[in-house]
Amino acid sequence: MENRSCVLLAVAVSLSLGAVTPLLAAESETPVRETVSNRRPAVVSAPERPTGLVIDARGFTLNRAMGPRILDEDGNVLYPDRKNVPEMSVLQDKGMVAYVFDPKETPRSGKDPLVVTALSVTGPGRDDLVVSREAAAVIRRANERSRFLDQWAVSFLIGVQK
Repeated sequence: MENRSCVLLAVAVSLSLGAVTPLLAAESETPVRETVSNRRPAVVSAPERPTGLVIDARGFTLNRAMGPRILDEDGNVLYPDRKNVPEMSVLQDKGMVAYVFDPKETPRSGKDPLVVTALSVTGPGRDDLVVSREAAAVIRRANERSRFLDQWAVSFLIGVQK
């Protein structure tokens, strides 16, 4: 297992911005999805001025990646904004999102994040999340007020739903 981790780290570190940019630049795609029955509300918590975004993806098989995306049901990319991609050093050190296991421990998303539920997993690497149209509209409106997506204050809540 240690050898595999070293190989994955070496691959991640050796990516050039040129290799990452095409993944970030796609405005929309026809998603290939893994869905889990949507037994949870689309929007879990919507503070007036959210400090960040948490997407609850517990129960899905989601692969971690340096540049995952958030899409709406129509395949439109909500995040990241291709005009606001972090420097390669930030991407290598932190990635575009934080992967967390505890909904109460989301430091990257701040103390009062917007919390929405993932609808499905998509993408060739099974590393992108799809949210409902309702959740996408809430994310867009909240981001207009707080600009948390511009600060990459995004966390994916992963693991088993309790």
